[in-house]
Amino acid sequence: MTYLIKQGHQNLGSIYRKGFFSKCSQADLPENWPVALQAFVFTLVFILWKRFESAAVAGS
Repeated sequence: MTYLIKQGHQNLGSIYRKGFFSKCSQADLPENWPVALQAFVFTLVFILWKRFESAAVAGS
């Protein structure tokens, strides 16, 4: 699952899992963003991933 960070129609970055079954992820965010903002955005995506996984387990 890939999350794109956009401003209007412009892609600013992305956060994605390295593999379908992998727990490793990659964040390609703008270098000019403060580290705190990058960590915040990654944390939001991480929370969404956990919710998605919980819903998938509860639905099976």
